[in-house]
Amino acid sequence: MRMLATPDQQISLTDPDARSMATSGRGSGVVGYNVQVAVDTKHHLIVTHEVTNVGTDRSQLASVAKQTKDTLETESLDVVADRGYFNSAEILACEEAGITVTDDNLERKGGGAFRNAGLPLRG
Repeated sequence: MRMLATPDQQISLTDPDARSMATSGRGSGVVGYNVQVAVDTKHHLIVTHEVTNVGTDRSQLASVAKQTKDTLETESLDVVADRGYFNSAEILACEEAGITVTDDNLERKGGGAFRNAGLPLRG
């Protein structure tokens, strides 16, 4: 009953904040956390990071990209994200914040021209 009362219907007996994270497309996974990291490709330094208990990356792009833009104190930012981050609302939020997103999923779907980005975001 307690599990059904939680918003995501999950309970971890060892860490109450941890959640099930998919590790493959075959339904396997581990109980843990999802860490997002933004890295400056020129200097190979971590610019920002975020730890969540959300099992996918789809809702993480705008938050980490905005934190990165704030940390770098820049008016605009180009980011590269893999297909795990593809989410139209997240990409729109980035665009509205002056962040240009290059996503390999957009390229496969014929999303148009892309800029050479300097800061990849990977989960």
